[in-house]
Amino acid sequence: ITYIERSHNEEKHNPESGQTEEKHSIELEKLITKLSADKNSKVQRYADLGKAYQSYFELMEEFKALSLQGNFPERLDKLISFSKEKRLKEITGKLYLFKAQYYSRFKNDYRKAIVNNQSSIEFAIESRDTLTLTSAYNGIALNYTELGINDKAIEFFHNSLKLQKDPMQQYTTYVTIGDLYRLMHQYDKSLVCLHQAETVRRENDLDSLFQTNLHLKFTAVYTAKKDFDKALEHIRQAEVINSPMFVGRVYYTKGQLYYQQGDFELAIREFEKSLDFQKKNKFSGRDIQLLNALGKSYYQLDSVRRNGRTEIETSRSNVFDSRNLIQISKSYFLNSYELLPTTQIKENKREVYKALKKIYLTESNYKKAFEMAELEREITDSINNFETKARFI
Repeated sequence: ITYIERSHNEEKHNPESGQTEEKHSIELEKLITKLSADKNSKVQRYADLGKAYQSYFELMEEFKALSLQGNFPERLDKLISFSKEKRLKEITGKLYLFKAQYYSRFKNDYRKAIVNNQSSIEFAIESRDTLTLTSAYNGIALNYTELGINDKAIEFFHNSLKLQKDPMQQYTTYVTIGDLYRLMHQYDKSLVCLHQAETVRRENDLDSLFQTNLHLKFTAVYTAKKDFDKALEHIRQAEVINSPMFVGRVYYTKGQLYYQQGDFELAIREFEKSLDFQKKNKFSGRDIQLLNALGKSYYQLDSVRRNGRTEIETSRSNVFDSRNLIQISKSYFLNSYELLPTTQIKENKREVYKALKKIYLTESNYKKAFEMAELEREITDSINNFETKARFI
């Protein structure tokens, strides 16, 4: 059972392990048949446990292949009922965790995912299943993150940290908590977590990818704090390391730094480099956050030009003078608008509706402006209602 479970949990399927897994599955089937013939109650319990794991592995195969049968939830519920009836605590916690993953990944129903993760935690504690307990704590933390309840998410991430042994997992959790504190505007706490992640990275000799990622996280926090000198110091260190995987993110993060400084021209240059990098590497050009950043930068630059140049701009050649900045801004927001059906992030949607509303008003296109205003109102009501309901979980 342990071997098959480990094989199922592998992210990449390897043909050799697949053959060995099949061999173990056949052995498990023979063992269940043999144990089922024994009338001893303790032996029967192990036969039941084997049957439960067999069904669990079948469901896992569907889950991994993203080919869930129509009655998947009913079969999972039936298996949970069987495991509880037979008092198979060692698998019941895993099954509730599995059900939580189903609701979060396939249904985007984070409230039901939280309820099932809570059940998983209860059974994992009772059966002393540390791995399942750690996964359930992480799962419930991520569910709260999706709901925007970051203080609860942080609480459960800290619970998970107490159990984690793997340095990469510890590093990732510290960085995630740091991100959440930044979103809550608690920048000093965010920096503490990022420094803890750096300690884990250094003590375990994690490679330069982890170091680059941290420099970008530090840049984001210091940018939010308006400590632009330290932000620039970290972004430059990220550029020195020059990790190919992070090129697009380095451009984007540097663009955000310039945007917050009010240097919209340089912000645009960095954002456009990030977009070009994405297109060349076939990442998409489908990054709504990046498209919105470009739209906002062109809009702000247009506003600055209308109200008179800044000292920064007068010292440069006016490369943007011949361009219709508001129309370029509109084109980026319209690109985002077309991609909105692909995103679950309501804040991104609201930002697009609000920006297009303003642009249509400047064009005296009141019909379109009213349409965007209605969409903005609907998404704002949805966000507010969602946050209110989420607090009652």
